[in-house]
Amino acid sequence: MAPQKDIFIPIAIVGLTLVLSLIHIFPCSSRFFSVRITPRLKGTNERTKQALGIFYKRIGSFVLFWLFPFLFIKFVLGDNPKNYGLSKGNGHIPTAVIVPFFVLTVLTLLFFSRKERVTENYPEVGLARFSKLYFVLNAFSYIIYFFGYESLYRGFLLFGLRKFTGNWVAVVASMAFTTFTHIRASKHLLLGSMAIGFLFPYIALSTESFRIVFVLHSFIGIGMDILCIRARSRMEYQGSHIVRDRAQ
Repeated sequence: MAPQKDIFIPIAIVGLTLVLSLIHIFPCSSRFFSVRITPRLKGTNERTKQALGIFYKRIGSFVLFWLFPFLFIKFVLGDNPKNYGLSKGNGHIPTAVIVPFFVLTVLTLLFFSRKERVTENYPEVGLARFSKLYFVLNAFSYIIYFFGYESLYRGFLLFGLRKFTGNWVAVVASMAFTTFTHIRASKHLLLGSMAIGFLFPYIALSTESFRIVFVLHSFIGIGMDILCIRARSRMEYQGSHIVRDRAQ
């Protein structure tokens, strides 16, 4: 492979990842939906509009994060997407890392799901608290969003750079991008994204696939929603009893 091409490929991979990340911030965001599309939805209630905005963001991000890198790999690089984490992996599961992480994640989710500020924001699709249909749609949209997210940052970017920069530079680049996507989130979520941003690339490289981190990420997102729904219902139940006791 010519030296010029060796330089072009990692620059192109980082450049495409950056462009897709920037598009994700506004044109493919729920805010864009609320500004440009929501005003045209006459006769639709606010909760439904909010849900549609979240679905728009997640489905749009899936198209951005999975389809465009896939086409780039196939037709620009002339490579096999399986070489970019989209494979079954090597069968090696780093249980010494995953098991403690899983336990810590469950404890963390249980802790934060009890905070009222968190339950007010999750699930992002507010109707998922009241409707089984919207809960299923919320979970499904989460899954396809996380598949696209992982295929870009822990697939295309991570495995694409590793060939030219080695593991650690690729891990740091992946962590930097995923942290950037949480830059407007709360302090706790931002710190969590930095920790996961380092751990998930390690797991992906160890298994030669991003499939396990995709499953873990989906578990975190959907699990947090379930715990927040339960915690919110418990808060409202306790609050109604307090009001009733005071009235008596």
